[in-house]
Amino acid sequence: SYEGPNGDQRCPIGTYGPSPRIANVNGCLPCPPGMYCAATNDNSGLTSPTGNCSAGYICYGEAEFPKPGSDGLGWGSICPQGYYCPEGTPSPLPCPAGSYSDVSGISHVVQCKACPAARYCPTQGMTSYGEYCDPGYYCTLGAIVAAPLSNASAVLLNFPNADYYYQNAHNITASVSRLGTYGLLDYGGDICPLGHYCPTGIVAEYYIGFSAFAWEGGPILCEEGTYSNTTGSFECTMCPAGYACFNHDP
Repeated sequence: SYEGPNGDQRCPIGTYGPSPRIANVNGCLPCPPGMYCAATNDNSGLTSPTGNCSAGYICYGEAEFPKPGSDGLGWGSICPQGYYCPEGTPSPLPCPAGSYSDVSGISHVVQCKACPAARYCPTQGMTSYGEYCDPGYYCTLGAIVAAPLSNASAVLLNFPNADYYYQNAHNITASVSRLGTYGLLDYGGDICPLGHYCPTGIVAEYYIGFSAFAWEGGPILCEEGTYSNTTGSFECTMCPAGYACFNHDP
């Protein structure tokens, strides 16, 4: 409150007065972003913000309610698609590359959806999954580029490691620690292995071998009578006359 011509005057809703003997309304401070300053039951002024804004919402400043934007209330909004908003956040946080969010009002990064198999999500804050991955590569959950490489494949292709490949070829940081934090177990795919083919948009079931994760979108085994003896194939080759072919060699 501040001292006005008719006695103590209440700081306006959306503001607070942390110090005694404020001379006028200009001494009331606006409620900071991420917090709200509600009206009190006894109609007295606030000496501090009421509390943090609710998870799933953003308060821009001078917010009066913990869930601004619901019911048309101002000074904030529900967390937009492509972002998540923890309790008290002053601004929305983008879902990381390799994920997206097509709903509003989420509050934690784990609520961002992993990019589905056979697709890739190259940027932060995506509201839907991206395009199909490149032919000759397969994308599993959480792919961030159209031509993903595992660490082992990156080394075989003369890169020091997969981090180097992502950072220098795609200007993207994709580390095991980032993926581990998000809950993914590899780099989101790899080059198509020997004996397999990887056309764009594949949806064949592929089980990577981790008990907690089973997903679609992996390489397809060459059928009998065809073969692929190079990595990165998007189709298998017919077996030449006089040979029997099993997967990768005539």
